[in-house]
Formats: sequence, structure tokens, C-alpha cells
Amino acid sequence: MRTITFYSYKGGVGRSLALSNIATRLAEIGKKVCIIDFDLDAPGLHFKFNDYERPEQIEKGLVDYIFRYAVEGIAEKKIKDFSIQLKPIKNTLKPITFIPAGNIESDDYWEKLSVLPWSKLFYSEDGDGIDFFLDLKAKIETEIAPDFLLIDSRTGITDISAITLKIFADEVVVLAANNEENLFGCKRILKNLYDPDKALFGNPPKVTFLLTRLPFEDTPKDNEAKFVIQEKVRKEMMEALKLDEFECMLIHSDSSLEIEEKKMIGYEYQLGVSISNDYLRLFDALTVGFLDSYEMQRFNQVRFADKEFAKGQSEEDTLLRLKHYTSAIELNGKKADYFIARGLLYSDIERWDDAIKDFKSAIKVGDLAQQLSVNIAYCYMRKGDHETALNYLSRANNYTSVRLRAEIQVELKEYEEALNLINFILDRLPTDHVTLNMRAGVYRDLNMLDLAYRDAYRALELSPEDEVYFATLAEIYALDNKLNEFYLNLSVALSFGLQIEHIIDEKSIYSKFMTDERFLSLMRIHNFDLDELELAFNEEQ
Repeated sequence: MRTITFYSYKGGVGRSLALSNIATRLAEIGKKVCIIDFDLDAPGLHFKFNDYERPEQIEKGLVDYIFRYAVEGIAEKKIKDFSIQLKPIKNTLKPITFIPAGNIESDDYWEKLSVLPWSKLFYSEDGDGIDFFLDLKAKIETEIAPDFLLIDSRTGITDISAITLKIFADEVVVLAANNEENLFGCKRILKNLYDPDKALFGNPPKVTFLLTRLPFEDTPKDNEAKFVIQEKVRKEMMEALKLDEFECMLIHSDSSLEIEEKKMIGYEYQLGVSISNDYLRLFDALTVGFLDSYEMQRFNQVRFADKEFAKGQSEEDTLLRLKHYTSAIELNGKKADYFIARGLLYSDIERWDDAIKDFKSAIKVGDLAQQLSVNIAYCYMRKGDHETALNYLSRANNYTSVRLRAEIQVELKEYEEALNLINFILDRLPTDHVTLNMRAGVYRDLNMLDLAYRDAYRALELSPEDEVYFATLAEIYALDNKLNEFYLNLSVALSFGLQIEHIIDEKSIYSKFMTDERFLSLMRIHNFDLDELELAFNEEQ
């Protein structure tokens, strides 16, 4: 078990966020991780883990464990009883064992914390605080057996911070902002750690020092200024600690974290300055010598997979996008996002069976059955398997699934059921222009043209540049024998990008115009293949 304490003299320097990035990445590559919230006066470490489900209720934690012994005289046998499992939202991560400070929403927590007898534990004649916390560390190693134990320490120079730094830590990550107050406190704590006369167990823990919250700008002038600051702090530390060498790493600021704190650690070093690079550099420093060759290979595969996926997202050519997505899946077949992206791409090029396979794979690795049931249903609908499509739609419960059920009923010409579903949506979402256009199409097919006009114009009012809505209006005019209006709206639909597939889908209307030179001329102007239309129109209805 490798124990790393994250410490800062003052708060607000990104200590807990740095810990969460390292813990999440370790879990991502398959390491067993335990974290402790030792910031007892300002707890809340679990709030930093957005890739994990928020615990519904924390009943007890570290304060309760200490209180039972120091105040009530009861030595608890199992630390596991005071821990909980943080469950990952996506199963590409392993669960993380979390020993919380306690139920911080209860008055009982703060009352217990206020009476903990730290002086009795460490400074009285019969004080056995060191043995107590060594026993706690041993229980964690035996019962939970993590590969890595990460501790979020209390700030300042206190008994609690001393426990995390001297009793627990094999390595200490010290974070400080670039100001006199932060640096003064860090020098004091590091002097204490490096002093051999004050070491509890021989050699002091390894120290990784981070200067944080540096501006994000990446210009030669700014980089030179940051280098000057970094060198100044490094030399100050060397002088204060009487060391020949001292490494000062950087963690830059990122304005997006002010909006939402999230995991920022990268998989691949990028050109320029970024907090993703900073966290990745910290991860490499903390894990050197503690990941075996298989784990490093697996970690690199995860890195390369993400790189291939990013290439696919930025690629415009469909075949190249498909190649990159496939490469990402081959490197890391446990990420639902990869399968979803490739499944959507297969849908775009109408490879329905391949799309269905990918969506099902995404469900398997990502527990996304309800979200992806609509996607699978749509593929089956396009394959003409309405029964299977409706079966998948029964597993979803949202407006998109209701709309797709209505679309299937329209294809089956079950118009009454279709209108019931459409009206259900529009009663709740009266400005849903997609559904309004669908209802216009149903009224068109039922030859209820006044109602069809009403919905078609309303849909266009809400989305005035939608080519399909103009086509719907053109089709209504065609059935109403108003040919000038038909051609006017069809011309607008084509100019906005109406595809030949729509003309073919509505061949019962458009096939009647194949002998009209005005229609044929429009098709030629927009480069539609007349032979393809003729062939499609002559297929059996």
C-alpha cells in the first residue's frame, strides 16, 4: 500500500481537486484506491468526484471512529464499517473506497469533533495516539487492501496535519499558491518533515511540491514570467531547507473550473500549457516505479484510445471518422462513448445492423439501457422491423420515445393511435415544431387539409428554415391542387437542402409529377438522379 498525503498550509489552492484527479486516474487503470477525508474541520472530499455517484447518506466516518476510542474508550475492530464505496457512473472506472470525515450534515458530527482530546492522545503520559493511528493504517492495509491510500489533509500546522504527514505518509504532495503566507507555512512544515531529529520512522517521506493557481496564458512573455517565479520559489525552498536540489512543479489555473469542478487530467501530453498536462505530469511523478509493465501498457492503450477518438470527432470524412472510432474501440473496448459515437455514425450511413450492435455494446459497458433504447428502436424502425422497435421503445420513457412510437404508427397507417401519441406530446410541449410537422403529415394523409395547413405553417413559424417543413407544406398544396404554391414551397425546400430520400419516401405524392417538365427541371437543377427517382417510384408501393 502506497500512502500519499495531499497537504496545503492554506485552503483554496486545489489540494482536494488534485487528489481527486490522481485517484480517478488510478481507478481508471485498475488500481484499488482508498481515500480519506482528514480535513475534519472543512470536510467534503466526495464532492470532488463527479465521475462517481454521490453517496445518498454518510452515516459515520473518521471522527466517529476516533471518538469511540478517545472519548468512549471503545476500540472498533473494523475500519471497513466506517467506510463507503464510491460507485462509478461509468464502469470504465473501479469503485473507490472512501473513509469520510463523518455525517457532516448532522449536529452530532460537529459536537464529537469539538470534544476530541488531541492533547490527551499525543501529549499525556499515557497518550497512545501514535499507536492508535498506526493501528488504523494497518487496518486499512489489511481490511481494504488498497494499492494506493490517498489522504486529504487538514490545512495549517496542527495535530491532525501531523498525523497525516508523519504517521501515515510514504509521500507528501505539498500545494501552495505564490504568495508569502502560503510559502511561509509550507517552509515551516517542510523544515519539520526534513528534520531527521523529528522523524518518527527514520527517513522522512518523499515530497512533491506544487506551485498552483498560476495564470493559464501561454505566450513567450507569460511563460518567461512563470519560469522566473518557479525558479525564485525553488531557490527559496533550497535555501530554507538546506537542500542541494528541490523540484518545483506547476499546476495552472483554469477558468472552466470556476463554473464546474471536474476531472481535468489528460491522457496524452499536449502542446502548450494546460492543467491537463500538469495533472498528468503529477500522476507520472507519483506513480513512477509503482505501475508494472502490463499496467503501463494498459494505461498507454487508454491514452491512445482517447487520442484516436478525439481524431474521429474532429474528422469530417466519414470513412476516416469510422477508422478512428474503430481504432479507439480496439484499444479500449470498455468506454461506452466510443460505441455510441460509432453507432451514430453507422446510423448516418444507414448501416443499421452495425449501429444496433454498437448501441448494445454501449449498454453492456455503460449501463445506458434507457438512454439508448430509442436509438436501437430507430434502427429497427428503419429496417422495417416495427415490432422489435416498439419493444425497445417500451423500455424508454421520454418525449423522444413517444414521438418515435407515433412515427411507427404513421408508417403502419394506424393514424388514430398516432394522433393520440402526437397530441399527448403537443398538449405538454405546444411549441415542439418537429411533432407539429408530424401531425401536419398525418392530417395530410387523412386529407384533412385545413388542419394540415395550420400545423405546417405553425411548424415553419417556429423553425422558418427547415427544408422538411417546407416540403410538407408543398405536399399539402399538391393534394389541394394548388400547383403554383406546390412548386414555390418545393423550390424553397430544395434550396434549403431537401434530400432525394425525402422525395422517395413520399413517392405517393411526387411520382405523379414525373411527367411534368417543371418538376423534372427542378430535380435537374438540384442534381437529383432522375433514373434513381424513376426506379424508386416504380417499385411496388
